[in-house]
Amino acid sequence: MTRVEFLYLLPYLLSLTLSAGITIYAWRHRRVQGAGAYAVLSSAQTLAVFGFILELISPDLNGKLIWDKFQWIAFAVEAFAIPIFAVQYTQYKIPHAKIVWSIVALLPVAATVFVIADPWLHIIYPNPKLTQTFIFGELTYDFTWFAYLFATYGYITTALAFLALAQRIVRPARLYRAQITTIIIGLLIPVFGTALPFFGIQLSLLRDASPFTTAIGNMIV
Repeated sequence: MTRVEFLYLLPYLLSLTLSAGITIYAWRHRRVQGAGAYAVLSSAQTLAVFGFILELISPDLNGKLIWDKFQWIAFAVEAFAIPIFAVQYTQYKIPHAKIVWSIVALLPVAATVFVIADPWLHIIYPNPKLTQTFIFGELTYDFTWFAYLFATYGYITTALAFLALAQRIVRPARLYRAQITTIIIGLLIPVFGTALPFFGIQLSLLRDASPFTTAIGNMIV
């Protein structure tokens, strides 16, 4: 690896280190209300950044596809972990909880199955290409109907999680309101980062800025 390549990877490596450190911190405090669920959430985010880095440095298309699939699975866990964290942190009581969580888990499970079976189904990667960029090659492909469906699912469940958190802002304790507001901001920033590619917006040389927004959001939380 050249010096230029290492310097280019350095911000992503710092993001990975920060996210991993927060995961360890949350897991050590898992007895605190909501900390266990947040440890699962931040671990999924850490694995997504890890997969992104390995996809970045993979020299061929097949290698990039493997690590992009790894990120899809991490995103599936993350999408399911956000509402669980919100419910655990706010102690929100869900009627018929087993049925509700089974429904919420359907799309993440489907995403995992479709990613693994994509060589035969072609639901995730209809036309993968290796595009040469500034330093590392980039995997590009058109977003399919399932990608938009999964993104919509993630944004809806995240919005419901924010709603559950926001309902607790009205509690009289000022410290509790400050905590809830901070958590909402911290969770919202990574969601903003994942939405940018769908609108063709790039904050970095590559189309995915989520490793940076993940690190910033985790730091705030």
